[in-house]
Amino acid sequence: MNMQIFLPSVFAVWHRHFLAWRDQWQGTFITTFANPLIFLLGFSVGVGSVINTMSGVGYLAFVLPGVMMHVTMFQGGFEPVIHMFARMLRERMWHAVLVTPVSLHQLLMGELFWAGCKAGLAGLVMLLVGALFGGVATGWQGLLAVPLILFGGLMSAVVGMLYLSFIRTHYDQNAFFTFWLLPPMFFSGTFFELSRLPEWLQWVAQVFPQTHAIVLARSITAGLPITATEVLYHLTVLIGMGLVCYVLAYQRIKNRLLS
Repeated sequence: MNMQIFLPSVFAVWHRHFLAWRDQWQGTFITTFANPLIFLLGFSVGVGSVINTMSGVGYLAFVLPGVMMHVTMFQGGFEPVIHMFARMLRERMWHAVLVTPVSLHQLLMGELFWAGCKAGLAGLVMLLVGALFGGVATGWQGLLAVPLILFGGLMSAVVGMLYLSFIRTHYDQNAFFTFWLLPPMFFSGTFFELSRLPEWLQWVAQVFPQTHAIVLARSITAGLPITATEVLYHLTVLIGMGLVCYVLAYQRIKNRLLS
């Protein structure tokens, strides 16, 4: 693969979406950023007044990484199922791009990097606001969460792209939100410790990438102890799930668009 040819085409797809977003970002500001901030303040101030500490840290420090990664990965999954769906089927923009020298790999990579950046931006806002309210217990070490936020958004976008490959109409979009993006809010340790769930439900929670991302984020911003083996396990699950989902999504979308 000639990277001097591959990367500019990927960037061109990303840049096209950035220009479109730049002209209308005000319209998406409230849903992308304000709602998560309301969630953070509501749970940290409201529930935080009842629960002082959890896992040995203040409740705000505990809940911040959970909400941060949930918002990031929700946005990452939202982009392919809603916006990529429109570009692929309604606007048929993908068909237009593929008659240019841009390959399907380059198109999908550009789409995924854009989705990851857009989702990462939402997570970074959460991290910044949480830090201003004193929610980052580890101080400047919390900056180490930035690459995890971007990776989490990208990972969720890959899963969303796989689901996109099955969508036929906009009615099919609802199941992704109901059965994939919503449950992690309650079962992936976002607002309370995963150990409080029944053991069988803790095993079910391992299916969701949010579970693994939240554990890693909480070790960075809240300073909760984590072993090297646990870090390797969570990263392996996230990377492995991402690779498998991309390979399957690429093949299905290729058959759908180019057959």
